[in-house]
Amino acid sequence: MARATRIPYLVSATNEYGCANLGRGTAGLALRLARKFLRDGFMDVKVCTPRGRVLQSDELDELKPSDETDDMAKGQQRGNSETKKQRRTRLR
Repeated sequence: MARATRIPYLVSATNEYGCANLGRGTAGLALRLARKFLRDGFMDVKVCTPRGRVLQSDELDELKPSDETDDMAKGQQRGNSETKKQRRTRLR
């Protein structure tokens, strides 16, 4: 049986031919897709967040990409590994 994947951000858009509903895993990807829909002339572009908040096309700036916090965590991990390397060299 296939395992269900959880897609936290839903991007919805409508044009003259119909509508598109696409899920994205991060805020940055959802914003990029929503802005692409706006550039392509779609109307009624919305982004639904994991907390259930629905953002209209003029409210997209309120959704901050979480990539900045991910980079901070990676930087902190690098710092931790560097300190571990220093500890290893001191013990030898």
